[in-house]
Amino acid sequence: MIAALVGLSGLLWAGSLAATPGPLAPSSALAIAIGFVIFTVIAVAGLLLVRAPWSRWVGLGVASFGILIGARDIGPLGWLAVGASFAAIIGLTGPWLNVWLRKRPSATDIGWQPIVLVFASVGLTPLVGLASPSGLSISHGLLAGAGLFFGWAYARAEMWSLWGLRLIILPASLLTIPANSAGAVVLVLAAAGITALAWTRQARKALGGPSPVLPAPRPPRKERK
Repeated sequence: MIAALVGLSGLLWAGSLAATPGPLAPSSALAIAIGFVIFTVIAVAGLLLVRAPWSRWVGLGVASFGILIGARDIGPLGWLAVGASFAAIIGLTGPWLNVWLRKRPSATDIGWQPIVLVFASVGLTPLVGLASPSGLSISHGLLAGAGLFFGWAYARAEMWSLWGLRLIILPASLLTIPANSAGAVVLVLAAAGITALAWTRQARKALGGPSPVLPAPRPPRKERK
């Protein structure tokens, strides 16, 4: 039930932004709407499949951010989203959710750095919409696309994705400076934080060690006496 409310809240906000961008340019509203969909899927999957404590905070972020967006001029769909968001917040903050969420760390606990790295990378998509409300340029699209691509690949434990987060995200953010110098400062700072996280030991450790290309040779059998 709570996961359904979170999913309804996020999808309604995405639909509201697409239907009624308000003061936002259509491209900026679309980027934020995509962000709502992404983090809604993450929150619902975390609640239902992983039972992770962080899923509560992601769900609260989706619902709370939606209500902040609701302060602007919105249509009927937006008011439905406001109601769903308040219901989701009540469900997420209640003590009944503690029974369901996992209380102990998982056996493969990787620390907070890799989790934040994934969230921050995919979060570049809605961030470009917020940082450039008057519209997105090609450089904004490249940055958002790179964040989504490398963040998705890192969540799948692809080793090459870590090098993309280390070496590509920050230069891509610098390309947004000519398009929007004020908003680009926020994007560059966010990209710098992602780059710093990608260079941490925990970010590398979460991917595990490289597997051998060929199977290792078997040790010789002991001769029977």
